[in-house]
Amino acid sequence: MRLDVRVAKVDSRPLIAAAYGGHLEVVKLLVDAGASLTVTNNDGDTPYRAARYFSNHAAAAYIQSKGGR
Repeated sequence: MRLDVRVAKVDSRPLIAAAYGGHLEVVKLLVDAGASLTVTNNDGDTPYRAARYFSNHAAAAYIQSKGGR
């Protein structure tokens, strides 16, 4: 399964999109399934940075607890 495929319409990756939206359960599902915590979009955002940018504290804390920066 390709978890880190680029979603062209929004220029993002599934984990980054979930982190931006604060969808904690989706974030957990993707991380637990092996999605990369270091993947970036064209703006250089990582999943952790995306969660922090939109003040999605629970998602940011979870990503950070798994090693995301």
